[in-house]
Amino acid sequence: MNITKKEIKSFNHLICHRVFPKSETQDAYPEFNENILRLNSDDSQVLKDRLHKAMQNHKKCFELNFSNKNTDSVYSLLHDNYPVEKHDFIEVSKELTDQLATSHFRRRIPGGFCLIGDCKLVSGEKMFFIIKAELQEVFNIANKKLNVIKDVFLSPAKDFYKVGLFIGTSNFTPFIYDDQYTSQKLDLTEYFYSHFLGLSTNENDALLSKNFFKSTKRFIDEYPDIDQKDRTGLYGALTTTFREKVDGLISLQAFADNYLTGAIKDKYLQEFGEKFPIAFTKNISLIERNVDLERISLKINDSTYINGKRSEMDRIEIIEKKDIINSSSDNNSIIINTGRKLDKVVLITSQNEQ
Repeated sequence: MNITKKEIKSFNHLICHRVFPKSETQDAYPEFNENILRLNSDDSQVLKDRLHKAMQNHKKCFELNFSNKNTDSVYSLLHDNYPVEKHDFIEVSKELTDQLATSHFRRRIPGGFCLIGDCKLVSGEKMFFIIKAELQEVFNIANKKLNVIKDVFLSPAKDFYKVGLFIGTSNFTPFIYDDQYTSQKLDLTEYFYSHFLGLSTNENDALLSKNFFKSTKRFIDEYPDIDQKDRTGLYGALTTTFREKVDGLISLQAFADNYLTGAIKDKYLQEFGEKFPIAFTKNISLIERNVDLERISLKINDSTYINGKRSEMDRIEIIEKKDIINSSSDNNSIIINTGRKLDKVVLITSQNEQ
């Protein structure tokens, strides 16, 4: 499912509770609200904007699997007891907020508001969502005085909230948006998607990682407007993406933004945008042997490649016909000026030479 193309039509229910963080003397605990929130048109539009921004984030919104299917889980709510009426919705939201508080088992996990709602999508599907929004402090100026406004939440500062999104009609597909997601700080992310929502990384991530790696390598190999030096650099970037990327996520958009420009970037996104529309968690189990790209191929023409170690490829310079300086009228003699000391020269003659 490509969540980036989904659009909210209207909201059905929305309620907001609060979770206080764990302290030295007390476990985290919830504070409940007994009333469904009323949204005017401006409120509704701002909430739509925040959710759409999360849903359309190619780098930090990704699909997960349900791992907890117990009777009190989010999975059970959506597949066995949903939709619910107004009174039941309030009670269910309290149960979920209580579970969110239980997941705050470390003091470094911040408290905040828990917004729970459901809506109808333009595509006709339903979407159930849970937002954990951390509290912020901001300033405004009134009567020439600087004032602190406390307990602000869901500002455009995207790293202050996490969103669980569940889309479907009878079977729901789970997604999360978390701008802070990183494999280096799992305790600040796992509490939300794993301990609270009962989700785990997608079992297809190994296959997605393999397909992304192979597709991107093939693009680097074959796209004609990538010169030899850039091609070697892109091989290194692909290796870095899979070996060293610390947040644990692979994103087509992120790779394009970081390493490609102009028409090459546009072509890359056009060719693979539908295949990899959102980020996914990295799993190199199927490409462990390939990912270092110790041996790579440089394309000479449609039927000829040079194969060798990536560390040696910087020594190779391919001079196209248009850049060759002819030193005789019959075009059979050339002058080579590379600016570097030559080791070997390989000549490929024209196929139509008599």
